[in-house]
Amino acid sequence: DMEATEKIKLYDKGVNQEIRYGSYDEVLTLREGDISIPYFRMTEPLRLEASHFLDCVRDKKKPLSDGENGLAVVRILEAITQALKSGKPVEI
Repeated sequence: DMEATEKIKLYDKGVNQEIRYGSYDEVLTLREGDISIPYFRMTEPLRLEASHFLDCVRDKKKPLSDGENGLAVVRILEAITQALKSGKPVEI
């Protein structure tokens, strides 16, 4: 990411639906609104992750994202891949 600031921009866009009574018409109009730029404290993500890992080792606490969480993510990704190939839902 090459942006020094404004890492995330939220664009207020949408579609409005208008139903015209007396006919069977329906009109869709595009809507564009404001752009919001939320403030985020600028911290290096890898530094935060390493610091959290060291805190967990030192304080003997469970990490926010542990091996069980990683396994669950892999199972979900595998199920998504299988569902895409078969065209059918896959139970996890």
